[in-house]
Amino acid sequence: MSRFDNNDSFLRRTADAAECARRERPSSENERIVLPTFLRVSFLFKDGEEPDHIDAYPALPTYPDMYEVYDETREGKKMPLAVDVPTFAMASLLARARVGEVESTLGIYHYSDDVWILNPDQTAARVYRGIDLS
Repeated sequence: MSRFDNNDSFLRRTADAAECARRERPSSENERIVLPTFLRVSFLFKDGEEPDHIDAYPALPTYPDMYEVYDETREGKKMPLAVDVPTFAMASLLARARVGEVESTLGIYHYSDDVWILNPDQTAARVYRGIDLS
């Protein structure tokens, strides 16, 4: 019962943003190593999928040129799930792991929130549309 948004323009924009971010990053000599910040309990990872990270509430991003993953409630409140995510591939992995978590608790809570990826250029795309079973 997955409700992923299929949005080709999002994928094109994201690929463009990722390419732009790659061009603006420092050379490999000066490359920073950044670990994303998120709470493990907010995601449902398959075996071996969980990336190295800082296990803490993702309050504010440290690096503005990184991706973020967040939930948005029906009332429009945004709740950060992961900040300082260095690549689109990792942001996508986290978004899908979040969808796994919200769908696994749908029978308990009877609703789920939208899941979004925020690109470094501050454009956002919904990757999952929330469900209300009430």
